Amino acid sequence: MSEENRTVTETFFDVLQGVAGELEVKYSEAHWNYPWPLKKELPEDYDRTFLYHYTSQAGAHGILDSKSIWADDAFFLNDPQEVAWGREALKTAIERLDTSKQAQLKQVLSSLTKVSADDGHQAGGLVRSRAYTVSFSKNEDVLRQWRAYGGSRGVALGFNLKLLAKTQPDALLAPVLYKEQEVLADLFYNDLTTALESDEARQLKPSDRRNHLIERYATLLPLAKSPDYEDEEEWRLVVPGFRVREAVPKWRSGRDYATPYLTLGLWDDKTKGQLDAFQGCHAVMGPEAHPLARQFFDKTLKGRVVTSKIKFRSS
Repeated sequence: MSEENRTVTETFFDVLQGVAGELEVKYSEAHWNYPWPLKKELPEDYDRTFLYHYTSQAGAHGILDSKSIWADDAFFLNDPQEVAWGREALKTAIERLDTSKQAQLKQVLSSLTKVSADDGHQAGGLVRSRAYTVSFSKNEDVLRQWRAYGGSRGVALGFNLKLLAKTQPDALLAPVLYKEQEVLADLFYNDLTTALESDEARQLKPSDRRNHLIERYATLLPLAKSPDYEDEEEWRLVVPGFRVREAVPKWRSGRDYATPYLTLGLWDDKTKGQLDAFQGCHAVMGPEAHPLARQFFDKTLKGRVVTSKIKFRSS
């Protein structure tokens, strides 16, 4: 393959040879124990896969300087329909269960489909039905992503999937499932049936079983999205509130409202480099990025910087 035809991912994977390739990384239990078709969606060569976080230049500077990234409350996503898509499918699945099982799930449904945006943030608290997310894309240079997230002068930071997953053992890093609601409802129905009828579930008290399902679906629902957005090839890092109860969310201002978020560390000096999502990290500069904007990223990422090939003008 000629250098001109190599993708950004293929070019920068060379940086990881001898690093990520020798790390024996396993997903935490959260990555494997959900009876959703997540395994089918994971790439076989996930150790060679990069995920791209589109953001502004200020956002990229903050990530690289602090060696951390922000996970926003899923209820505060830009498009409210993203949250509603999976919850409506879950509601349909619960309605298909027999009456006795429906009674057990009323509180689950209420917690996940009717929760208000301020629940769980009184006095900075976290509740089972909350989840915090960070969005990535498998595509390093796509027009829709620049328009929606990074802006034409933004930056897409590329992280190795394998290393990124290792730094977040309490989170679920998985591809978004672009399914129609009818298909999602079938998946949820099968999952609920298994969860309610398994030997493990039968041994739990009703309250514990209910809490388990609330935690489970608070984590999974942010991964459900309409097929209309499939070309985004989005992945999400989902941090369920019940796994980070000691954390207190902060608030950042936005154009229309403030958003609660958690700060996730991507590097830990105590592990001597074994927990470091920045190995092989690289940057794709937006289509209209100023030539001088590249200097910081060239220095910080040791030259691992390219410029978008998309012809695009914002005005």
